[in-house]
Amino acid sequence: MSYKHHETLHPAIAHLTYDQIEELYLRYWNGEPNHVLVKDFDIKHDSKMLIRIIPDAIHFDLECPYCDIPMVSKRVKKGFQKEGTKIFCNHCDHWVYDDVAIKIYGDSCNCAGCSGKKLQEIREHHSIQEKPLIHFYDISLVDKIFLYAYLKLHTVENISHLNSLRTFRFGNFTPTHLLDKILLERLNQKGILLVNPLSPKDAFETDEKNKDFDSTKVQWILNVTDCGFACCSYIEMVEIFELYFKAPVISSSDITDIEEYAFSICSHEILQYLILKCIKLDLIFTPIKSTIEKLTKILPTFPVSATIYFADLAAKNAHNRVGEHNIAPYRAVNEIPKGIENLWNSSVAKQWDQKKYGRYAQGHASVVTSLFSKVLFGDETALFYNCLNDLLHNLKKTNITKATSKSNTSSGFGCRNCQSPDIVGGYDEDTLFITCRQCGFLDELIANKKIPKNLNFNC
Repeated sequence: MSYKHHETLHPAIAHLTYDQIEELYLRYWNGEPNHVLVKDFDIKHDSKMLIRIIPDAIHFDLECPYCDIPMVSKRVKKGFQKEGTKIFCNHCDHWVYDDVAIKIYGDSCNCAGCSGKKLQEIREHHSIQEKPLIHFYDISLVDKIFLYAYLKLHTVENISHLNSLRTFRFGNFTPTHLLDKILLERLNQKGILLVNPLSPKDAFETDEKNKDFDSTKVQWILNVTDCGFACCSYIEMVEIFELYFKAPVISSSDITDIEEYAFSICSHEILQYLILKCIKLDLIFTPIKSTIEKLTKILPTFPVSATIYFADLAAKNAHNRVGEHNIAPYRAVNEIPKGIENLWNSSVAKQWDQKKYGRYAQGHASVVTSLFSKVLFGDETALFYNCLNDLLHNLKKTNITKATSKSNTSSGFGCRNCQSPDIVGGYDEDTLFITCRQCGFLDELIANKKIPKNLNFNC
């Protein structure tokens, strides 16, 4: 046995064999004085520095899987307790822990070989070959809005995949980075967007638990069909959405999702304001969870624009507490949610006039906010300047279409694609839009055309 392929021996011990070096370290570890060892092994070196010239231990029974050479481990200074051993390759830095150390430190080698292997495994896991297509009809209304919002961020029409969120220079998908992740992961979990296995390597590097990719860095592949057997292209999907959103179908089953995400969008509009405001005040805003908890009480009856007034005052108060009362910045910031709640309580008790603030200068309206407001409430700014209770009440009262197969059958209406009578319709000026609940087919009828009395036709 020798130190070939590993490291050059220090000149002071170059005359020793492998077995002699191992004996030297064993006697050193067992506590023999350094000056005795230096003399016995004819080492011409400062005895106090002996451990520094003893080479790494070689593990001849454990070869590097990438370099096919024995791996090594660092020598431990006598008197120090060993808590397991990190065994590594001198050539490629691949490493493993022994049974003791792996329980302490885990197993996550990031050498080039392991990283490439993990990346290949992740890409194979996200292979799209066997993923079932999602029919446009089976996508909920809110998911249609989120998907269309993401498509609207793209400017290039002839694309084989959707770009990662971080590549967009203009336009925000949602008000905050956190909500970006939440919505993209939702679309992925529903099978609507699939991870492109050929996304950049760093898209698969994440510190988040139980996740093997960063949803804002990966590229996406559309997995939606309108015919049942072929995936829609980007251009086809945009055309379908443009037609569908002229007369969207809002059913009672959509209301729960609409209520949940209307609140989520509004609360993240306020979080966006607080994050940007705190940056200007040299503070770092972190109490996201507690802020959202407070907003559950406020947003149903106060619009975002009025709630931002409370957020603005609470942030300024936090800044003043840091400057005038020497309060630690993190403590002052953590009091912002409570400050917002107190201001709201005072506003209600004393019946303040509602002040309507706009967005922060850098906080442009996100595509999701504008589209969600436009599709469901008829105005891109509705979610910002109106309270949720009023919006949702009006939506439930006027816009829910309750269509049944029985009523459609009796009227003679039917889908000209699959002949199903289960259809719903709407109109815009001189155009009639019909959506089939069975196959998702979207039909457009112009008033100046000759329309047969029975709309179940094949022309």
